Order: sequence, then C-alpha cells, then structure tokens
Amino acid sequence: MLPVNLELPDLARNHLLPGSAFFMGDYLGLASASPEVVNMVELLRSNRPLGSNNDEVWRLFIGR
Repeated sequence: MLPVNLELPDLARNHLLPGSAFFMGDYLGLASASPEVVNMVELLRSNRPLGSNNDEVWRLFIGR
C-alpha cells in the first residue's frame, strides 16, 4: 500500500494533471501505443536483453 501523503512536484503537476496549462497526457497516450514503446515495455517487464527468448542464452548471459 502506498503512503497517502505523496505530493507531485510542480513539473509533474503542470504536465500530468488533466486541466493543467501544459497537460501532456494526450501526447503520452499516443506515444504509448506506438510499436517501439510497446516493445520497450515488454523488454523492461521481462528483465531480459533483446533476443534472449531462449532460457539457455539467458542463463549464459547472467552467468548462472
């Protein structure tokens, strides 16, 4: 559970909250659907280098 006393810095508040003068959420939404971003998120979630779908390659890469 996250603490309830979190506060956004001014930069985040100006760009990430709907209704703010410099709201970037719509642009971020468009970018998040691009194939490049989807692939990058998949790689980050897998925590494996590109092309390491093979468990043996991954085992050799991490040295176990």
